[in-house]
Amino acid sequence: MDGQPGGGCQDPRYRHEHWCAACGTGRVFSIIRCRVVRGVPPCSECGEQRWMDEIDAFIAGVQGA
Repeated sequence: MDGQPGGGCQDPRYRHEHWCAACGTGRVFSIIRCRVVRGVPPCSECGEQRWMDEIDAFIAGVQGA
């Protein structure tokens, strides 16, 4: 679960966004929430727990090109 909030995110910015891989909903997380909370939180829209960060989005965009 690397790169997901509560599951290994190492983004050093105090506030940063993650996107739900299932429905695309974006949500801003704090560094405290990403690193301290145990377990990946569910998406407020669809309930999935598959979050992407900016690196995931960039890789997906490159692969989809």
